[in-house]
Amino acid sequence: MKAFHTFTFLLFNFSGLILLGQQRTFQLKISQVEVDSSTFVIQDFRMYIGQISLINEGQKVHSESDFHLLDLINGKSEITFYIPEKLDFDAIEIHLGTDSTTNDSGYLEGDLDPINGMYWTWQSGYINFKLEAMGDELYFEHHLGGFLEPYPTQQNMRFTCFSDSLQLWFDTPAYLGKMFDQQEMKIMSTGAKAQKWSKIASEHFYQNKP
Repeated sequence: MKAFHTFTFLLFNFSGLILLGQQRTFQLKISQVEVDSSTFVIQDFRMYIGQISLINEGQKVHSESDFHLLDLINGKSEITFYIPEKLDFDAIEIHLGTDSTTNDSGYLEGDLDPINGMYWTWQSGYINFKLEAMGDELYFEHHLGGFLEPYPTQQNMRFTCFSDSLQLWFDTPAYLGKMFDQQEMKIMSTGAKAQKWSKIASEHFYQNKP
């Protein structure tokens, strides 16, 4: 028998806990650290999350290969998949962005459909992380992606997890502040900067609210 686990990704404090009868449910929340609306206005905030694995004592005990588009504008914030009922795990591994195999697969459907506005061309592949904001008469625009060497952008994140729920935070104010400090407020193509900022983005996810 399989239990139905719900991984709920929440941005900007959206809620969406799903309970199905008495079945065991795992809940993962990703919330944004609130941005001062007098300083920044977020206009777009989307990312691909996928290849989620549960880890026990350093070994993967369950994995799912799909990629899911988290889209604040359209209110899509939940990811669900089945795992065995009796499964011990102490960590979760999450990938930010799509892998080279997915990018090489050509036209795909669902969350990976180019109609979602997260795809450049077959040469450049998917936009893995998109954040657009207005602030202080400046425009902040990061479209981060790329899968070809030497500048692949997919990032691996791992967090400890000793219960059936986990809260993650993305520190949006700190990320926008770093964009301004380094005067790299617009990145719209693959390459070294996209790779650099993809790593920086992955480092702005926290288990405890900053």
